[in-house]
Amino acid sequence: MRELYLRLGLAVLAALTFAPVSVDRAVAAEHQNVPVIMVQGEVTVVHIDYFEQGRSKTSYYLRDLASNTVFQLQFERQPPATLKTGDKVTVRGRAVGRKLWVGEIASGVQQDGGAAEQTQEAGTVAAAAGERRALLMVINMTTAPGYYGETTAQEGAGALFTDGYSVDSVYRQSSFGQLAFPGDRPTDVIILDGIPYNAGCPFYTIARDADAAAVAAGIDLAPYQHKVYLVPPASISDCNWIALGELGSFGSTSPRRSWSTRNKAVVHAHEIGHNLAWHHAATDPDNDGTANSEYGDISDVMGYCCYTRKFNAPHMDQIGWFDGMPGTVVDVTAGGDYTIAVLGSDPNLSSDPQVLRIDRLDSVNDYYLSYRQPIGLDAAISATYTSGVNIHHANPSGIWSYFIDALANGESFVDAANGLTITQTAKGADFVTVNISFGGCVRQAPSLALGPSTLLVSDTGGAAPIYNATLTNNDSQGCDDGYYGLSPDSGLLSSTVTPNGGTVAPGQELQGTLTVDVAGAADGVYTLWLTATDSDVSASANLRIDTTAPLAPSDVGTAKKKVNGVLSVRISWSAAADVEPGSGVVSYRVWRDGAAVGVTSNLNYTDGAAPVDGTYVYTVTAIDRAGYESPPSADAAYPPAGGGKGKGKGKGKGGGKPPK
Repeated sequence: MRELYLRLGLAVLAALTFAPVSVDRAVAAEHQNVPVIMVQGEVTVVHIDYFEQGRSKTSYYLRDLASNTVFQLQFERQPPATLKTGDKVTVRGRAVGRKLWVGEIASGVQQDGGAAEQTQEAGTVAAAAGERRALLMVINMTTAPGYYGETTAQEGAGALFTDGYSVDSVYRQSSFGQLAFPGDRPTDVIILDGIPYNAGCPFYTIARDADAAAVAAGIDLAPYQHKVYLVPPASISDCNWIALGELGSFGSTSPRRSWSTRNKAVVHAHEIGHNLAWHHAATDPDNDGTANSEYGDISDVMGYCCYTRKFNAPHMDQIGWFDGMPGTVVDVTAGGDYTIAVLGSDPNLSSDPQVLRIDRLDSVNDYYLSYRQPIGLDAAISATYTSGVNIHHANPSGIWSYFIDALANGESFVDAANGLTITQTAKGADFVTVNISFGGCVRQAPSLALGPSTLLVSDTGGAAPIYNATLTNNDSQGCDDGYYGLSPDSGLLSSTVTPNGGTVAPGQELQGTLTVDVAGAADGVYTLWLTATDSDVSASANLRIDTTAPLAPSDVGTAKKKVNGVLSVRISWSAAADVEPGSGVVSYRVWRDGAAVGVTSNLNYTDGAAPVDGTYVYTVTAIDRAGYESPPSADAAYPPAGGGKGKGKGKGKGGGKPPK
């Protein structure tokens, strides 16, 4: 074993200590009396693995970008499913100590200029390819200063980089050589002595103290996308979990952290899998969409600790390792016999796909068919998965996978709801053959959509408005193609749909357009309907016709206004009405002596170009969504009669006015 580690000391840096965050919910009832605050910050999602109990926990943290304070987010309802490490969000809630009880959460933060700043991931390198750098920090705490030594560091270097089964080897093989963790720098494994002990295992405090120690010793942390902290066991560190990791996103090159009390390759690989975006490899033998066991699929690194193996087919597809290898994944749309090569084998040695993917019409999850054999880093894989074809379901754009079953020759998997039967007919050392039948037919009502939901017409003599229509055949794959007619109903208006029907295969769409004749139509809001005549399924949309200008604003007045220390003329008015079925006033144009000087959506305007010692006549017009402009308001003189500062109703004449 080559020596690939450094030993570094640490002076205690109390200023960097991150206070532990309690998870006690006893204060939940008290937070209602705490004032609401707004915090804009960056999210960290931490996935805590309790493998031995067969459960996990996800915690959410928010670092306030203004004060650098870190809060643990408390959700009284389910957290947003898409929330991930690195997201920038704005939260309104009540802070109780270091807990922030979330009332509202929105994507993005406000920059100084007022624009919303969204999540920004550093770098553009996809997670599926390239070299990623991981730093292992072996931590000795003040309570047991010599617990970990050189042997532990050497074992850690092997677990991450150099052993036959290591983080590097499992990712390198599973990705067909596209992703690697080379570990070729002498600073990739370091020993840190003197890290302070904190009761309750505040893992972010441990990470910050470790980072500070490494930086103080001259270690450059910038090149590392993954920082792995090997923490002493619970008897020393008070850390009662096996491992935990920040949940990242596919394609991220921003630093992600993981913590472990086990110095094993599969544990580090599991937590780095969370860093890359995956959740867990679960089992769903009932095929009901609910995990029977969260970690139950031990054919995958993201299942239970601590068996050596690679990744399953859906996880490899989700991260994109098949994207550059045409023919490795085949989408099955027709029944027949299919041969599948061993997952992870050299695609150049077989013309057969390694994965079959079948659209599951009643779910966002697809079926995945693959074949595993005890070869390479799968040498120790359980016999459960080597008997024949493995059947999973997973969302190709998701992060979970669900193992359903592995068949033997002659066995079948049946999904009656989707009319699908999969039967294993043969297998060898490097292939398995299955028969896929869509013979069962489950008829379901089609879906019909009409959009956009609303169109605005301002000229009934212009082009006819057009809506997009989409009909989807929801029958199962075993059904024959269906014919659907389309019938429009536009009430007082006439309309046509093109095409007015067609033959559609199960799972496919019929695209069309609905064109409405508005020539001579009166202003109003019209509801348009489109019906699939063979099923009585309908979709609707609205059409608003507005060819009438709004009414003029009223109560126009003028006054002096100091803006940034400079006196200017301020004009104000009362809102103009756009009588139904008008489209609504969206802006106002201000006129000075018959010339337009500005447009605003407010009920006031500051004319900074007019010297305050001058004499002017102002009018205001209203503009609606259809672009129509109202007649001008009554004149308002400046200076106002009597020199008042409120709204005026002067009738002075000075210069021209906008045309009526």
